[in-house]
Amino acid sequence: MEILGLQYADENALEAHSEEDLQAAMDAFSHALSTLCLTLNARKTQVLFEPSHKTQERQELEITVEEQCLSSAEHFTYLGSCLSSKADLEAEIQVRLKSPSSTFGGLRTRVFDNRNIYTNTKTKV
Repeated sequence: MEILGLQYADENALEAHSEEDLQAAMDAFSHALSTLCLTLNARKTQVLFEPSHKTQERQELEITVEEQCLSSAEHFTYLGSCLSSKADLEAEIQVRLKSPSSTFGGLRTRVFDNRNIYTNTKTKV
């Protein structure tokens, strides 16, 4: 069994090639956390299944942590990248397009529509 994991600060992602390997990885990860007197929050933990490009069949995984079943997700964001159960880039593209748009919208009300900020400053922004 090969267990793959990605960790950054308090963000963790486990990868596995089968449901059994993922359950074993979750059990090992949960055990490692418990030896450090930490717990895994099952309500915040999600399972995302990406089918092989050969099968493309949707599969619901039943992964548990301390007898609590984890919820499945169609997509979620990990370190700024959107991972999708469809194994395509559509969700990632949408996130990348919406992010600058929402940031620019925030600047509009705080900077561009503010009459107390000089035009030169607005142009530089």
